[in-house]
Amino acid sequence: MKKKNHIVFLVICSVIVAQVCLAQDLSIGKEEISPDNLPGDEIPDWVARWELARVLSYIKRYDESLIEYQKVLSEKPESFKARAEMAAIIYYSGDKGKALLEFEKLNTEKLSSDSRIVLADIYMTMKQYDKAESIYREHLSKQPNDYKVHRKLAKILSWDKRYKESLPSMKSL
Repeated sequence: MKKKNHIVFLVICSVIVAQVCLAQDLSIGKEEISPDNLPGDEIPDWVARWELARVLSYIKRYDESLIEYQKVLSEKPESFKARAEMAAIIYYSGDKGKALLEFEKLNTEKLSSDSRIVLADIYMTMKQYDKAESIYREHLSKQPNDYKVHRKLAKILSWDKRYKESLPSMKSL
C-alpha cells in the first residue's frame, strides 16, 4: 500500500510540474511535442501516461513502464523521444537484443547524449567494442569530465587488449 501511495504522489507531482510549465506558455517551434514542451492548458492522456512511464522507470518497475510507453506510442507513433526512452527501458529491463533493435529503428545521430550512452552500453555488453568506443569518444570530446564514460572506455579498450590506449582514460579518473 505504501508503494502505491508513493507512485500516486510522484504522478501528482509530475502533473503539477507539467501544469506549471504549461502556465509559462512554452513555444514549440520545430521541436517534437513531448511532456516537456506542451502548449495549452490541459494535459492530454498520452502526456500523463508518458510521465507515468517515466516515473515507473525511475523506481525500476520496467514492465509497467513499458506498457505505458506502448500506450503513448499507440497514440503518438511518430514520437522519436518516447521511442528512444522506451528503447533504454527495454535495455534496463534486461533485453539488450530487443533494445538494440529499437535503437536501430531510430536515427542514432538525433539521440540525446544520455540515449547515445545507453546505446554504447548495449554495444559494450554485446562485445561490439568498436561501436561503443566511437560513441564514448564522441561523448568525451564534448564532455571531457564525464568520468563514468572514461571508465567505460578504459574497460572496453582493456577488454579489447588495447592496454596502452586504456591508460589515458584511467589516468583521468
